[in-house]
Amino acid sequence: MKMNNNMYRHGGTNRMEYDLKKAVKWWSDQVRGNKPHDNGDDSPAGRMGMLVADSMRKPVGDVQIGIFEKALEEGLKALLDEWSGNNVYVGVDYSPDVVLSDAAQAAGIGPYNFPFKTTMFFKNGEIWVKEGYGAELVQI
Repeated sequence: MKMNNNMYRHGGTNRMEYDLKKAVKWWSDQVRGNKPHDNGDDSPAGRMGMLVADSMRKPVGDVQIGIFEKALEEGLKALLDEWSGNNVYVGVDYSPDVVLSDAAQAAGIGPYNFPFKTTMFFKNGEIWVKEGYGAELVQI
């Protein structure tokens, strides 16, 4: 089912494109970032696992980000089209889901550049994110 673009009009601009760019930029910032991984496990083994994940994060260059952003925008658009722009979820538990993973692989970005326990929801023309373990759900 194709998305009804009338649902995505925003101040004279195409709302779907606006939302896609906002979502892609948010994920780009996440893979470029260097926040410590956090899975909520404060045990010695849990802390060690998070340190190992932190050590496996690699720097991401501008060319990689450009490739990632293009691939992610295409993947998100396909998801939004498939689900009529509503109740779409992408995220990371300990590794990125298919849409994020495919975009990262196209750009040569490893799974440890994504923060653990991070999610994004598209619902009713809004984008909501939960950035990390135990984080509050906030609208972007």
